Amino acid sequence: MELSGAVTQKVLSRPTLRVGFLSNVCMSAIDRNKSILTGSRCQMKVLASAFSGINKGKDSDTCTTWAPQRKASLDKLKASLCSLAAFAALTMNPVPGMDMDAQAIEIDSRVPIADAAQVLPKGVIESKQEQLRSLERDTGYKVRVLSRYGPSDSPSIEEIRKGWQTDERTIVVFVDPSSPNILVFNFGPEIQKILSRPFFTELQSRYGNLFYVRENGEARAVEEALDALDVCLRKGGCAVPPGLPYNQYIFTLGTSIVGGFICGATLRIKPQGFVRRSWVWALLFSPLWGTLSINFGLGPVVSRTDDPVPLIANISASIVAAALVANYPDVADKVGLSVMSTDADE
Repeated sequence: MELSGAVTQKVLSRPTLRVGFLSNVCMSAIDRNKSILTGSRCQMKVLASAFSGINKGKDSDTCTTWAPQRKASLDKLKASLCSLAAFAALTMNPVPGMDMDAQAIEIDSRVPIADAAQVLPKGVIESKQEQLRSLERDTGYKVRVLSRYGPSDSPSIEEIRKGWQTDERTIVVFVDPSSPNILVFNFGPEIQKILSRPFFTELQSRYGNLFYVRENGEARAVEEALDALDVCLRKGGCAVPPGLPYNQYIFTLGTSIVGGFICGATLRIKPQGFVRRSWVWALLFSPLWGTLSINFGLGPVVSRTDDPVPLIANISASIVAAALVANYPDVADKVGLSVMSTDADE
């Protein structure tokens, strides 16, 4: 198994991943050399003589066919032994600062962030702690952060409650770097009155998911989540987390364009029956194109950001798409495209 130095360092920086990674390395090395350990008696003799350094020529006559493979086989076995040694050393004596038993940390009411998993840099911890203290002074809402690896009883729930003096206006953010989603939120009844469960679900899925953490890092994910909580608690509540992610904006832009296409297509339908004007068809089909252009195209933008640029862009995209489709024959003629005439166009 060959990995780059950066990837190996990332894997070995997590206790749960480190044990599994080294286990796989050792097992794969042993599997590759199983033929050596279960080989013929002659092979074992040559292997033993190579390690002991005695009787080097005794078996040369009877094992000449295997002798050319001796060096390669010994190298493989040595690699297996080295892997086993590394596995044992790192399991029994983990890297300093990454020991799971060292996660025991004292919860202090004066310290809003207990970073046992060392997710945040020192400078970021200091600035975020000051931000959370300021939030508590200004609004009375408390936000606390505890990072640790995996399910752990240290510190216990009672220690957290007693140390941080949690109440109905407290949010505790648990950060677990070994989990597929690193963020978990616990909050009191007073918090739920201004920040609903769907709010925390979206906040968790936006910043705690594996893809965001892989692209931006664990520290950035925690920072963004705390900033969103700070903004919403100071505003007195939010229906959704503030900010419009790029991927979500592209989705809203796409639905706006599709809605515009549908609206333009309905305007080209020939009036018939009780419909005396083409625009009546657009009204009849408005639940379809309106859902795409307004509900999915404008709703997420208006509810998540005050920036008018995405809103104007989506509205413009819908109008342009509708105009192009509704006047397709004229537009195609001006740009030099051939258009097949239909009864609806005559």
